[in-house]
Amino acid sequence: MRVDHFRAFSAYWEVPGGAPNARGGRWVPGPGLAFFEAVERHMGRLPLCAEDLGTIDDDVRALLAATRIPGMRVMHYGFGGEADNPHLPHNVDASAVIYPGNHDNDTTAGWWSTLSDPVRSHVQHYLGRHGDDIAWDLNRAALASRAALAVIQVQDLLTLGSEARMNDPASYARPADTWRNWRWRLRPDQLGLEVAERLRFLAGLYGR
Repeated sequence: MRVDHFRAFSAYWEVPGGAPNARGGRWVPGPGLAFFEAVERHMGRLPLCAEDLGTIDDDVRALLAATRIPGMRVMHYGFGGEADNPHLPHNVDASAVIYPGNHDNDTTAGWWSTLSDPVRSHVQHYLGRHGDDIAWDLNRAALASRAALAVIQVQDLLTLGSEARMNDPASYARPADTWRNWRWRLRPDQLGLEVAERLRFLAGLYGR
């Protein structure tokens, strides 16, 4: 189970009701470690992972370490910068959960189609692949990483483009009739044996 917006347990951005935007907000301390200790007392140790994305500071990192909940790494965020980017597979901690992209990202095929030339070149050099099969290139890299768990969206198993994107948070700033969020559905005939066999082979190859 994923704890979304984990950073809010450390501190969250409080905005007055009726405010026209969030600019006038302030950081307010969250419930912190006490919340997770109470959950564990009443429910035992749960199989959680933390969405530790966004504005992450030392306090959030300390809370994550204290809870011993694994964080998330999203490969789409790893490219175009330096070699120490925490979302690149070679930097992923063994306790982490790795995703090529997650529900708030474009599909990998859609992401690839919008990359600048320098970022695309970084992806190609890092993976040692041209990118003709980019979704499965990233799927393979996620499975080959040392992360404890690899999570791959079914859209990336099917190499679908932006038309199959699950959620686009930025779209809420646009007129409501342009939203397509949470409307994509998997048809019964889309997942065939070829995809299943390809995934099974890579899962076995990397001990998943």
